[in-house]
Amino acid sequence: MGGFFTLSTPELRRRCQAIAVLEAIASPEWEGRRYSWNPSWDDGEQVLEGRDGQGDSLLILFQDESMAINLFSMEDQLVEVIPGAFEKFFLGEPVATLGTTSYWWRVGNGGDWCGSPTTDAPDWLRLIADGRDSYLDDAEDYFDDSLNYTRAASAIVSLIYDFTPLTRDMVLALSPDFDDWDQLAADLEEIGYPAGGIGDTKGQERVSLWTGTFASEEELEKYTAMVYTSDEAQSVFMSDFDITYYDEDFAEAIYDPEQSPIRNLSYVESFLGDISGIPSDHNSVIAVYNLDYPGTIRQRGSVTFLGSFSFER
Repeated sequence: MGGFFTLSTPELRRRCQAIAVLEAIASPEWEGRRYSWNPSWDDGEQVLEGRDGQGDSLLILFQDESMAINLFSMEDQLVEVIPGAFEKFFLGEPVATLGTTSYWWRVGNGGDWCGSPTTDAPDWLRLIADGRDSYLDDAEDYFDDSLNYTRAASAIVSLIYDFTPLTRDMVLALSPDFDDWDQLAADLEEIGYPAGGIGDTKGQERVSLWTGTFASEEELEKYTAMVYTSDEAQSVFMSDFDITYYDEDFAEAIYDPEQSPIRNLSYVESFLGDISGIPSDHNSVIAVYNLDYPGTIRQRGSVTFLGSFSFER
């Protein structure tokens, strides 16, 4: 339980927003989400709402750098809650109807946490405090086979926790059948999360870039699904980035097992900025074009996502 209460208010806010984004990807329909973000709870207030489908609920209120948490569990005894700084939150709706069995609050980012302990608190709050791995385990159990939570996909979840601008490629790496882009764009705007080409992208080509370690060109061809739709995109990369194509469906960008780090990265940096953090043993750069329809990036080995960029047709 201590892990949650050691995090700053800004960090907890970002983690709650990241979880809301992941839920929006997992379930475009609001009713199917366990966590959602309300940016207009009251003047200057935002709330993460959690529900487990069994009657338990969680509300986390953010007021500038102050916070309050209301937890209701069907199995716990109702307690009376009247902390003065958050009286409107705890005594108003919907908390008054939902009920309260556990509660915490702190005034200011550095303020002490006040409230009452509960055995249910770790189950709700650890998901926020522990980050990627806790969310992945929890979401896999809840959403079953609708998501693609492989090792490569877990890297995308980490990027979302880091507030990396969300791209369609990232979404499809998590949810291969996702297609409700307009709804997701609206969700991201409401949550306050940066988007990188989620909405209408007519007239643009998008390219995402990855690096990885592969034992051979055959292994890279077998485990990397590539999609492209534009002759212009091909010509740009053929001339400037030394891409070779296996056939019209698969591509491999730079395979060089004898040379590390990868050559020609200055071209990538011209789009993405500093990418000096690539592991020194990576021997391949992979370009994925225009994942505008459900598809999956399948990769084997250690894979690092560099980023995405768009250019006009």
